[in-house]
Amino acid sequence: MTRVPTTPPTTPRSSQPSRPARPSAPIGVDPIRVLRQNIWLLVGTVVIGCVIGVGMNYLLTWAYPLYLGEVRFLLKPPLKEGMDVLAQELINEDTVVRLAQTEAARITGRETLTAALGNEDVRRTRWAQRYVDADGAFDTEEAVDDLIEEIRAGHRRGQQIFFISWRAHVPDDVPVVLNTVSETYMNMRRREDDRRFNQTSDVFRRQALSLEAQISDIKKQMNQFVTERGLTTTDPGGDRRRQEEVRRLMEQITEVRKDYDLIKSRHEHISKRLEGTLEPSPEDLRNAEDDPVLLNARRDLHDLKTHLAAAKLSFGPDHQTVRRLEGQVESAELNFRAKRDEIIQRNLRADYKDFSDRLDAIGRTLERQTEEYARRSKELETIASDINEINNMQERLKQLEEDRKGVLSKLNEIATVRARDDAARIEIVQRATVPREMDFPKLKVMIPVMALLTLAAVLVFLFTREFMDQRVRYTSDLAGLPGGRLLGVIPDAADDPSGVRSPDRAVRDHPDSVVAEAYRQTAVQIAKGLDAGHKVIEVLGPMPGGGTSTVVSNLAVVAKGMVAKVLVVDANFRRPELAGQMGARNDAPGLADLLAGNGTLAGSVQSVEGIDILGAGTAAHRIVERLASARLDEVLAEARKTYDVVLVDTPPAIVAGEVMTIANKVDATVLVVHAWHDQRGLIARLAHQLLDVRSVFLGVILNRPRSTAGGYFRKNAEAIAKYAKASR
Repeated sequence: MTRVPTTPPTTPRSSQPSRPARPSAPIGVDPIRVLRQNIWLLVGTVVIGCVIGVGMNYLLTWAYPLYLGEVRFLLKPPLKEGMDVLAQELINEDTVVRLAQTEAARITGRETLTAALGNEDVRRTRWAQRYVDADGAFDTEEAVDDLIEEIRAGHRRGQQIFFISWRAHVPDDVPVVLNTVSETYMNMRRREDDRRFNQTSDVFRRQALSLEAQISDIKKQMNQFVTERGLTTTDPGGDRRRQEEVRRLMEQITEVRKDYDLIKSRHEHISKRLEGTLEPSPEDLRNAEDDPVLLNARRDLHDLKTHLAAAKLSFGPDHQTVRRLEGQVESAELNFRAKRDEIIQRNLRADYKDFSDRLDAIGRTLERQTEEYARRSKELETIASDINEINNMQERLKQLEEDRKGVLSKLNEIATVRARDDAARIEIVQRATVPREMDFPKLKVMIPVMALLTLAAVLVFLFTREFMDQRVRYTSDLAGLPGGRLLGVIPDAADDPSGVRSPDRAVRDHPDSVVAEAYRQTAVQIAKGLDAGHKVIEVLGPMPGGGTSTVVSNLAVVAKGMVAKVLVVDANFRRPELAGQMGARNDAPGLADLLAGNGTLAGSVQSVEGIDILGAGTAAHRIVERLASARLDEVLAEARKTYDVVLVDTPPAIVAGEVMTIANKVDATVLVVHAWHDQRGLIARLAHQLLDVRSVFLGVILNRPRSTAGGYFRKNAEAIAKYAKASR
């Protein structure tokens, strides 16, 4: 509450709209506070739980003892081969877990347990006697049902061990039942292994017989095929020799064909020269000129030409002898050419006949060789096909023999594995023995368990009660209050180490007390929320007995030390007490008289130790409806001009409707919450209503919280008291 300027603003704060409401946050339970508040109760609860645990242990030892037994099994990897010296380790942990859980489920299955309960040793146990009826008949189904519920199976993580365990009231019953169940399970596994080995062996035996039959059929087919085709050998070398002969024959055919084509070409040329469509070749001319007849004719022609040349030299070109000789020469030349043509024709005819004969001979040879080539090629293809068929049969026979060998090897492996003692996948590594001590109850377990159960029950009760209690008890209960903030916490005078006797006069009579310091801190927070010119503050509470009058009287003393002029107004016309608490008269003229039009503000106030007090007024004029009149606005406006701070005390809001009327006329409002009395829902509703009025909702003052072992203010209160005491 700081000092205000001498000239207040013309527009009061009450004319301005209120601040928007903030959404309320959920109110939770502070577990640390609950535990600290009830620490000794919880310690006592643990002690009582331990005592109960001891008592329950002795009671259960006499009434319900249980003895635990266990049978352990080793899960071994399968033998891959009959000659393996050692089986391979199971590397995959998931595989081990899955197999162990599967086997454990089979052990505890109905089939195994039913077979085990058929054992006479099991039926003579004390446990089994519970299932024998009056006629002496053993109820197997009921016993199996109970045993399924009681027997446990599990797997040792990181190991190849799984186990079954069972608890009974009589220790001698435990090994009998567990060992019988495990032996029954092992016998069932051995029978199953034998059946599996037999089934597997039968499969391979049938396969071996089938392969034998196929091998015999293949051999018969091969012998029959060789006999029918007349094959003397299936050696690939003979086939290669035949191929070489066919190749050489093809080469001969090629050479003959070349000769045939050459002779045919020459034959055609000779035919064309005989027909005259083609001139004789120089070779034909040379061959004709080499003929003796043509040689003689050439010699005679040469002689005549010699005589003609001599006659021309002797007689001249025009001599008769020369002319005669020229005629003879011409006649000889014609004869020479005629003889040459005749000889050429003769030679051509001779050549034509020769080439025709040769062409016929070579054609016959070529035809014969071609037929031979076709015959041998077809024969070669047939032989190759037969040999290929035989080879396929041999390959098939070889494959069948290899398969038969593999099947026989598998049969030998199965027989070897079956004969080995370590071929079983499951082995019992620890049988059940008579338990030497009880498994339940155990003192070291019963004490902590009962202590924890008792502690849990008390904690559930404490937190349920804490959660169901809707009263405002701590500052955390106001955390989600809409619109306002926590202005201060006024501790109970009984928790003040300074020994405050009268809370109404705590600041005045005990200025060094914790309560007084709390009021000073609260006044500072209220001053922070006020704007310049906002002087009139309404202090209200939700329920009667909330201590609003006490708060107003103490805040007035604090405000007096902060500002020059302070006015306290008692607007509680129903039960006016404020003036009396501060040392003034309750029945003196006051606010009610001013609202009735009697007197003035200056003449109605009473001054006590520097603080002006405007009481509720005389009883005859205390009419509640007048608090809604414009006259109250005038009184407050005059007070706003005259005083630095005006504190207005009002009746409880839950029983007095005029409280909200006054809230629309003042500058600001402060809500006083009585800890451990006022409900959170009521406070939240009032906060929402105060946000809807014209004045400013400054916040909440938490009054008289209990400073218990789990309180938030004890250490602060002790520090304040210690510091104040040291300063005196």
